[in-house]
Amino acid sequence: LANHADKTLFRNAIASYIGELCGQTFTAGARFIDLTLNGKYRGTYQISDQIEVNKGRVNISEQDYPLEPESNYTGGYLVEADGFADYVSGKTGWRTQYQNVPMTIHYPDEDEISNVQYNYIRNFVNSFENRLLNTSLQSEQSYRNYVDTLSLISWYLGSELTANPDYIWSLYFYKDRDDQRIHFGPMWDYDIAFDNDNRVEKDGHDPSRELMANISFENNGFKQWINRFWQDDWFKRAVFNHYSELVRDGLQQKLLDRVDSLANLLSESQELNFERWNIRQKVLREVVLFSTYDEYVDRLRIFITKRVPALLKAFAQRHPDHPNIDDIITIEPDIVTNPNYFYTISNAGTNTVFDVNIKNFVIANKAN
Repeated sequence: LANHADKTLFRNAIASYIGELCGQTFTAGARFIDLTLNGKYRGTYQISDQIEVNKGRVNISEQDYPLEPESNYTGGYLVEADGFADYVSGKTGWRTQYQNVPMTIHYPDEDEISNVQYNYIRNFVNSFENRLLNTSLQSEQSYRNYVDTLSLISWYLGSELTANPDYIWSLYFYKDRDDQRIHFGPMWDYDIAFDNDNRVEKDGHDPSRELMANISFENNGFKQWINRFWQDDWFKRAVFNHYSELVRDGLQQKLLDRVDSLANLLSESQELNFERWNIRQKVLREVVLFSTYDEYVDRLRIFITKRVPALLKAFAQRHPDHPNIDDIITIEPDIVTNPNYFYTISNAGTNTVFDVNIKNFVIANKAN
């Protein structure tokens, strides 16, 4: 991965770490290298795992090839709700029955999948969509009986915490053999996450505080899946409970520490990289351009200090019982950047966050 549009160079690595914290079964690894090709230095690159069916990756049952009459073709399958798909139907793709969501089968491979396997996974996903959208949430046949709830909640929290505008546009899920549940994940492709795409801020939207489910890029009807999840009181409680545990366990500081660790790891490499590539060059749709690497890192840190409490507030507001979050949000100010010394002050009563640049500023009265 070149991470060329991400001037911190490590948004994908932070997203993988967030996936681990949230409980995803598989998260892509991250190792950084200085790449020289044919004697010419090319920059800082990230080596990562492929999203594929394999041990240590998406570790599900592999299908028989060729398929025999006695073969168990109930799994595994790796599928993507794929906003880039431009087909209506095909050997490895289809559009779902009720919301017309484009789907791509990544495993079994295109040159190996049989009609029996294709029809099986297509009917399975269409059946799940029907249960999700058209069956009572209190029914024994509701979607919850056909989804791995741990992966659903961890995938959703990871997608929101990273503020990834692509997570409804493109997402992976899988089904294992003899398992009647859809598993959400792995998480993938986060170079425009953490407020690094200017399209998200259109019409006054604030990606640090709003749910990406409301302002992210639409993949035909997949947003209706998310909206339906949010109609379920179980989903509301599960999202809040899991997330509040993460916050109590020091989520914000863990993320800031990981940012610092990665920035330190890349301190020498990024200097070489930005001698080769202009740090002020607009590559894709970056929201801001700075002259120094530290400024990009600081901006990411500030975003995290806004995003963590904003999500807690948003999830509490959607919880059926509107739980009190005053004892969860940290009131103490946290230093979130150096050397510019930005402080983020989170008020427990209103959860209002203020960014104050106090470089060369004297606090005359600490009480105020």
